[in-house]
Amino acid sequence: MKKIYLSTLLTLLLISTCYLPTLFAQSVGMPEGAIARLGKGRLFDLQYSPDGTRLAVATSAGVWIYDAITYKALALLTKHTVSIECIAFSPGGKTLASADEKGFIHLWDMETSKHKRALKNHIGIISIAYSSDGGTLATGDRSGTILLRNLWNRGTIKKRIHKGPGYIYSLAFSPQDAILASGNGDGTVTLWDAETGELNRTLNRHTSYVYSVAFSPDGKTLVSGSADKTVRLWDAETGELQRAFIKDIDRTRSVSFSPDGSLFAAGDDTGTVHLFHAGTGERMQTLKGHTDRVLTTAFSTNFRTIASGSRDGSIRIWEVASGENIHTFAEHYGNFSCFAVSADGRTIVSVGRDRNVCLWDATSGKLQKIINRKGISHVIDIALSADGKTIVFEGSGGIGLWDTETGTRKQTLKWFFGDLWSVAFSPDGKTIAGGNNTKTLYVWDADTGDKKHVINEHKANVVDVAFSPNSKTIVSVGQDRTVRLWDTETGEQKKVINIPENSVFNVAFSPDGKTFTTVNYTDKIHLWDVETGAQKGLLEGHEQHVTAIVFSPDGKMLATGNQRGVVNILDVRTGRLLQTFAGHVNRVDRVAFVSDGSALASMSDDDGILYLWDVAISE
Repeated sequence: MKKIYLSTLLTLLLISTCYLPTLFAQSVGMPEGAIARLGKGRLFDLQYSPDGTRLAVATSAGVWIYDAITYKALALLTKHTVSIECIAFSPGGKTLASADEKGFIHLWDMETSKHKRALKNHIGIISIAYSSDGGTLATGDRSGTILLRNLWNRGTIKKRIHKGPGYIYSLAFSPQDAILASGNGDGTVTLWDAETGELNRTLNRHTSYVYSVAFSPDGKTLVSGSADKTVRLWDAETGELQRAFIKDIDRTRSVSFSPDGSLFAAGDDTGTVHLFHAGTGERMQTLKGHTDRVLTTAFSTNFRTIASGSRDGSIRIWEVASGENIHTFAEHYGNFSCFAVSADGRTIVSVGRDRNVCLWDATSGKLQKIINRKGISHVIDIALSADGKTIVFEGSGGIGLWDTETGTRKQTLKWFFGDLWSVAFSPDGKTIAGGNNTKTLYVWDADTGDKKHVINEHKANVVDVAFSPNSKTIVSVGQDRTVRLWDTETGEQKKVINIPENSVFNVAFSPDGKTFTTVNYTDKIHLWDVETGAQKGLLEGHEQHVTAIVFSPDGKMLATGNQRGVVNILDVRTGRLLQTFAGHVNRVDRVAFVSDGSALASMSDDDGILYLWDVAISE
């Protein structure tokens, strides 16, 4: 059996190497004005095109289209404003459907990479499938509802199936389009009449969420993967359980059949992809390399390779015959929750929701190092020391100071309680300030980790902190609509400024330390005098919902980010708009200049990308 299996694969391998497509540039999908892109968005789903030439990857930044042979990026499809949960190719491969957590479905022409049509669901979509004749598109959502859309009639809804309660995690049409299978949040696999929407039968042997279902190419067998740490094979006609795979399998989020039906794959939460022989149940390969849960798997149509995508931010391409990892896409690190730029402007440090700390070269945008913090909770804010040698953020065991060279913890800050919402290093490197969800401002000695001050004057959460350039003043922002200035050494309060409108989102000092600015999700940018606390300027009207702000190193410009994902460069004195950069899919959460002011970094928590923008202004 294995000799025949390997011989077939080697023949297909020789055939596949004859395909030599054109190479494409690395700048695919780069917005105008961007000089570097750090990361490619959080990974959710991937699919090979029916002809095997392309690999589509659904992310928080859009749908990436890769050449399946050369692994070069061909296109980035951007229309969604939130994460894309699932994708599906039409049977002929001419159309790709992508669906997101807001319920939008976008159809794409794969020959041109152009947008064809948008459809809207009433709730976020988490599963999608094409019928084999290409005429029906099925979607499953969080309410337990399945919609069948007639694509030959502009996507109108022809059937609504309410399974409820619980999510419809996965959908699959049988090859003959007679049955639609759904993997459900209540632990069942349900078989529906694909034409009438009537219930055919319910398969009840799983005891937890069924994350994935797939039909064999002949339609006789159905495989299901579940959170109950089992994979099960079913007779698709009778619903009888044929075999259960339990040993050495964890929670399984993805199952898929090989094109000839001889194998099926199961990707689990240990980061392992298991390949089983569908006829005998023998485990043919165990593919190890991912460091976090496998979210999705797909066989290439030539049966040479299988692709797997993981929460660790990587996509791995495996040779089926040997089990060798022949290529890795390592740019899908997850949504960045925060970032900081070193004082010399050479390094950017970012934290992703994949729980990795990434250090990047700010000039080239190349990844230099990853500090893996597996098991540590979501980081809201991070700070980098002026010399770039130390990072501070909250993790297991409290707020830690980490060495950027070795990735090891150097120090733990003492006497902290609650969740760290904001943190900053003083420019002289001697002090750290942090605000949290217990209405408290903490100030620590950066060398010893001992507390210097614990201040409880705010009446609500402390959402942002910043040091003056001379390190003598700390400004803190609370959700109580106050901005407070403190003496770094004594902890005494210098000024209290009441903000009349929304709570402040972000605060920044001017390079000379005489001014600080605040934004509060309106069209207003407030400029304040550090010495008196009086308002000395107000810029307004040019944009709405400003969420992030920073001064340029020479103090002449302000960079802002807004709710629409746009970054603007303004003249501080006049408020005149100097430059606009549009590339993020949603709200810009943070902006920061590199030290010489020639480039600006921006981040959106939603799209999983850090952009570096060219801000050289011609006089």
